[in-house]
Formats: sequence, C-alpha cells, structure tokens
Amino acid sequence: LTMNFQKKIEQNVKVPNIGDEFICTADKCKLTCCKGWNVVLDKKTYQLYKANDGIAKNLSKKIGNISRCGETYGSIKMKEDGSCSMLLDNGLCGVQARLGEQALSKTCNTFPRKPMNYANFEVLAYNPACPEVARLVIENEHSMEFSGAPLKVRSQIRQYNNRKGHFNEPGIALFEAFYEFFLTSKLPIWKRLVIIGSITKAFDLDNMLTKEELFATIFKKQIEMENQSMDVDPGLMQGEILSKILKGIAKKTVHNPELRSLLIEAGSTNEFLAGFEGAGDVLVDKYVIHRTVFYTKLKVKAEKVWTNLFLSGFLPEIDVFNQSRESILSCLYHQTVWLALIRFLFICTYNPGRHDEYDHLSYVTAVVTRATQHGDSLLLPVLQDLKVEYGDEGAVTALLVA
Repeated sequence: LTMNFQKKIEQNVKVPNIGDEFICTADKCKLTCCKGWNVVLDKKTYQLYKANDGIAKNLSKKIGNISRCGETYGSIKMKEDGSCSMLLDNGLCGVQARLGEQALSKTCNTFPRKPMNYANFEVLAYNPACPEVARLVIENEHSMEFSGAPLKVRSQIRQYNNRKGHFNEPGIALFEAFYEFFLTSKLPIWKRLVIIGSITKAFDLDNMLTKEELFATIFKKQIEMENQSMDVDPGLMQGEILSKILKGIAKKTVHNPELRSLLIEAGSTNEFLAGFEGAGDVLVDKYVIHRTVFYTKLKVKAEKVWTNLFLSGFLPEIDVFNQSRESILSCLYHQTVWLALIRFLFICTYNPGRHDEYDHLSYVTAVVTRATQHGDSLLLPVLQDLKVEYGDEGAVTALLVA
C-alpha cells in the first residue's frame, strides 16, 4: 500500500526534462534577470542584508503597492536603468559575492523556476523569460517531456512555495490529456489548438471525466481535423494582424529597451526588401518575404520546436486548470498570440549572415515573454480587439501560428 501510494505521488510530480539540464549562465547571459524585475525580500532575508553595510544602503522598505508583512518585508532598490543595485559591473551578483549563494533571496534563488505545490499535484515549471531556458526548450526535442522527479527536484518545488490546497481532479485530467496530446500529436499546431479550444468550451469542470474519456474525445476530434486544410496560405493574414498588433504595442510606453530594439529592427528595411515590389506595408512585406526565403530553410521551423515553446509558456500557467473553463480558454488564446508574436518577430529580425538561428530565437522568446508577463498586459487588448473584429478569437489565434 505504501509503495502504491508513493508511486501515485511521483506520478503527480510534473517536471520537464530541462530541469536536469538548466544551469544559470550568470555573467554570460544576453538578457540578465537582474534587470527589469522587483526583488522582494522576506523579513529574515531583509534583516540579513540590513546587517551588511555594503548591501544595507541598497535596501528599501517599499515594495510598490504591496503591503509590508513577513513574506514581503522589503526590496532591493533599482537603478535608473531598471537593473538591480546589487548587480556588479562584471555581470555578477553583489549579494552572492559578499554573503554567498545561500544568502540569495527567494526571488533570485527561484527564477527561472516556478514551483506550484498543491496537496495532490506538484509542478516545477521553467520560465522561458530566461534565454537559457528558451535555448534548452528549442534545442532539445524532448525538453518538455516529463521526467521522473528525484528528491532533490521535489525539494526545489517545496522550498519556497506553501501548499495551495487541493487541485481539482477534473482539472488534472484535462491538463494531462491536453499536454500529452499536444506533445505527441502529429497534427499541425494550429489544428491542435483548434481541438483543445473546442473541447475546453464543451468541458464541465464539475463533470468527473477521466483522462481516458478525454482522450477518446480528442481522438474523435483529431480524425475530424486531419483532412481539413486552408484554402490559402495564412502568411498574408498573419502579417497584417501581427504587424497591426506590433504597431499598437510600439505606440505604448514599453519599459523594455530590448523589445523596443526588436520592434525597430522588425520595422526597418533592408536592401533585399527594398528591391521587392510589395504592397507597401514594410512590416507585412518583410514578414511574408523572410518567411518564404529564409524561414523555410531553417531548422527551427520544425513543428517540434514550436510545440515545445508553446508548452514552455503554457506549463507555468497550469493554475488555470484549477479555476474555470473561461480561465483556461483565456490562457490558451493568450499563449497562442504570445507564440505567434515570437515567430513573427523572429522571422522579421533574423539575419542569416549575423545570427545563429537557435540563439536568436531563444533571445526573441525571452524578450517577448518578459514584455508580456510584466506590468499592464500587452496582449489582453489584442484578444479583445480580435474578438470584436472576428467574433471567435480562438479560431483566429490558431491561424496566427499556422
């Protein structure tokens, strides 16, 4: 009985394979996590830092609009450029240099890991806002498959995360069915997204469907979708919608110089484009041409790369499966537009003579992820506009990654 119970616990500990490979690249990182983030300190860590003269002057009792308590007791001040005041000129951490790795705050010691610890379900996700995580996801075909969770990994899940209560069983079944289907299906991504969306709309979280019953439903939908095809290449539609989205984002105050730089680069012309008699919209023309001339020859165009990328962004949002059908659908559409923007910006900014395709895609992924995870949502207005214009934002967002 004890062995069976232990086996069940291990089955409900979800850790993707990249957990075995990830090592922080520290000062070698192209997009440091020591910039653009608030470092929140608990009371114990705050007092430890306060006792060190070299660190104390860089502390603040303010944490934005968050009330002060034991877990949110203070923060590390930020420089004018948005970087942590403890970031040294050599790209390393001043706290670690003075007090050792064991003194790092929960915020710094956890990222890019995202532990989610329910009484009956545990997940350790890795945030693709870290370019090294994105690189591992892209380069390793099996990166998002779940591995066994050794005691060390289980301790990482529980180290900084109090239990959240009980994860509803139908939500677990739905998540596991969707994840496995998305990971293993040979259908194009856009068809998989249509299937997942249609099943979610019909799913009742109060109805105790088993994973096997869900797979039977998915299999039926898969047969229906196998022979469906698009009458036209979606490239022009993608270019027009995504260029409109990016132009809208560019008009906002984007406190992210890396995203701003990518937007400028995406909208710039080059000699190749200048000689093309296009429709006149530089961004649309650039996307359509680069997609045809460059992208189709790259290894990163493989469906498996984009499958893994989608799952890397979807897994950290697993909490939605413990909420409502509307939350799941909203997350699904949000992550699909996120994926479409990554591909669009990658295609528009990739230069075969200057970039390694894997490095550039991992960088673009991290930049877009950070921009869409922090502050005011950049994508929520996009989804609202798509719903108003097309009626069904689910079908449109799926076509954006076709």
